[in-house]
Amino acid sequence: MVNTDAYQLSVNYGDDVIGSLALDKSTNLLKSSSLLSHLKEHPHIKTSDTEYVQALSDNIAARTHYLREQAADIPSITV
Repeated sequence: MVNTDAYQLSVNYGDDVIGSLALDKSTNLLKSSSLLSHLKEHPHIKTSDTEYVQALSDNIAARTHYLREQAADIPSITV
């Protein structure tokens, strides 16, 4: 069983792991299109809204991939 408690992960592996896990969870959610499917179920959401969310999701996924490719060259980032 994998321990996913954020505090314990930070103690065991450092804060970088927590950020990476959160990013993985977010990008996987966008890739799965579950958010988009959920939006399509609501009658007040227009087709243009879902098209915008899809384009936004695609953009985030592409940008995340690009940044991950550069991760080895970035020693640290303070947010």
